[in-house]
Amino acid sequence: MAARPCRRNWPNNYWKKDSACGIYTVPPRPPIWSTRHRVRPEDCTDHTIPIGRPIANTEIHILDRDLQPVPVGTPGELYIGGAGLARGYLNRPELTAEKFVEIQLFGKTRRLYKTGDLACYLPEGNIKYLGRLDDQVKIRGFRIELGEIEAALGQHARETVVVVHETPQIGKRLVAYLAPHPGQDLDMAELRRLLAEKLPEYMMPSAFVALEALPLTPNGKVDRRALSRLSVKRGITEKHFVAPRTPAEERLAGIWAKLLGLETVGIHDNFFDLGGHSLALAGMVALVQDAFRIDFPLELAFHSPTLGALAERIENVCAREETTDTVPDAIDPHGDATLPEEIRPAFDPAMIGKTSSVTPGALLLTGASGFLGSHMLAGLIQRYPETKILCMMRGRDDREAHARLVAGMRFYGAWQEYFGKHFQVLIGDLTCPGFGWSPARFDALAAEVDTIYHNGAWVNALYPYTDLRPTNVFGTQELLRFACRGRPKVFHHISTMSVFEGELKHQARNHYRAALPAKGLTEHCQEIKTGYGKSKWVAEKLVRTARACGLSVCIYRPTVVMGDRTTGRCNTFDLLALCLRRFIQSGLWPSGKTFYHIASVDRMVEVILDLAGQPASVGHNFNLSPRRGETSDVLLAWLRSAGHEMTELPYAKFRAHALENHITALLPLLPYLDRVFEIPGMDWRHEFDQSNVEAGLDHPPKVFPEIDRDYFLLCMDDILRASDDIRDPSPRYSV
Repeated sequence: MAARPCRRNWPNNYWKKDSACGIYTVPPRPPIWSTRHRVRPEDCTDHTIPIGRPIANTEIHILDRDLQPVPVGTPGELYIGGAGLARGYLNRPELTAEKFVEIQLFGKTRRLYKTGDLACYLPEGNIKYLGRLDDQVKIRGFRIELGEIEAALGQHARETVVVVHETPQIGKRLVAYLAPHPGQDLDMAELRRLLAEKLPEYMMPSAFVALEALPLTPNGKVDRRALSRLSVKRGITEKHFVAPRTPAEERLAGIWAKLLGLETVGIHDNFFDLGGHSLALAGMVALVQDAFRIDFPLELAFHSPTLGALAERIENVCAREETTDTVPDAIDPHGDATLPEEIRPAFDPAMIGKTSSVTPGALLLTGASGFLGSHMLAGLIQRYPETKILCMMRGRDDREAHARLVAGMRFYGAWQEYFGKHFQVLIGDLTCPGFGWSPARFDALAAEVDTIYHNGAWVNALYPYTDLRPTNVFGTQELLRFACRGRPKVFHHISTMSVFEGELKHQARNHYRAALPAKGLTEHCQEIKTGYGKSKWVAEKLVRTARACGLSVCIYRPTVVMGDRTTGRCNTFDLLALCLRRFIQSGLWPSGKTFYHIASVDRMVEVILDLAGQPASVGHNFNLSPRRGETSDVLLAWLRSAGHEMTELPYAKFRAHALENHITALLPLLPYLDRVFEIPGMDWRHEFDQSNVEAGLDHPPKVFPEIDRDYFLLCMDDILRASDDIRDPSPRYSV
């Protein structure tokens, strides 16, 4: 309302006096109206009041980063044009050139003012103001509008502001500052409950701080910089705060306080509610193992997120009342590996085996917005330009999901402008029965699709099996149900080499080495420590059962995939990228007989699609990896040759130094590295049975070339440009 977001409680002050009016103004003072909206009582059911529609002789356009109009409901930057547009800023040509731009829209060149404001269209045509673009932040991969959180909080306090705090321990986190109404008693638990009804989890502030008044700048605006510099020792407490009571609770509270930058922690506090995330939790587990001198699995911490519950688990492990293998409410992966009897091919038996054609008619792809999936979609479009390609995506509507998919492909360097006409987005959720579709829609699509590429998965090396199970196991099971209905289909399943983790450890413990098979899947699931590896092992077992029952199936097991050979653009969020980035940040490198089997993403997609395009591939599994990996020593030498100062330490010393010096870049990696170095002398060198791959490709036997220094450093350039939201001020190691 006249240069400030119109909160939904403001019009209540005007109903009895006059009709309320929401307007949008451009920055110059006095405010110049650009839109107008007569506020109705029903408008006040949302966090902010709409700003309405353009006034006469005024144009409003909401555009994306490519200066294209956004669909309804999708946020974009607000541009103003029309008869009232100024010539520019007086005597400020550079600012004029920046803010007053010429854009080609609807076949016409238009001169528009670039406001820097974020807005979206509502279904009825009104415009909703969302905040400033410079109030948009990115935390752990999520793009967050601070104004949207402030709007949701606005009804619960006199004034609210949300800012980003950054600490060495956990990186960026959201903190909400509230000025309560006179006599108002704020309760953190109640605030969380109210916000959870309106906002996704990743937009939840980790702390709520009450102030008598918010600090202001000389021109009367809230001083966000001053707030971001405040030390958040303890925010608004829950009404039933209970301080630590036992020695274990007190010691654990000290670890949490240091890690999260807090002064006090109560037994009912939840690690994630206080600003912790999965990486910080992994670092906390490493500190717990060191402080209590116990082997404490990461899964226990995920299942016991409150301080009191976690302290009780620690006490039980210390007293040997629980073993380190005990996980509350644990689920046996072997039990999930049985395909329900009702999921069986319903095709005419005469049609089974005749489902593989060179060119698919209608193709369903899952996981298209991820790193491998983006490149796979690009490859499919280039190979099959006439094929109907359906990309299953979560989202509110097709347009929002389409925009998110395009953004993902751009991020990973896989997008080309002509791709947009060659695929369709299909709203669906792997974790929902029937993907959230009606039975009629499910059956109609099953009758149309003849090829499935199942690449969708939740990839996380830290989360336990129970968290990944809905997407990776039940999602695969539901997709098999879909594949067995309607017309005969070919099911291309993207698995992973992680399914062999248990076999590799079994071989190491029993002092023998054998090639990892292509045909079979070893049964040593209990040796797989990662929830991701277990979930993909179960998913592959389900797919193999469906194949045994008559479904046409190909299984592909990619190794570690890094960047494109031309650009080096990587998945900078994956575990290997995180490890490499943080090893360089700390100047430390763990020595050991470790081998890295790495392939480029463009070559991986090329091999998968070459194999998938051959009818003879149906019924086979393919281990997709270079025959010989690069040693840890070789990668270290390449990094040093590029000017990175790295000190190599035996893993025991590496681990001890990270703990003693509280090196925040390394602490979250320790639970993962403990698994890598779990068995003394284990070198992770292994051979794969690749006979199926070599027989199925018209290429030289060396299907995946070994990586070289130039390629590795090209990828490292991209990895080091990325940020994982945590900066480590710790001094580099010196000997």
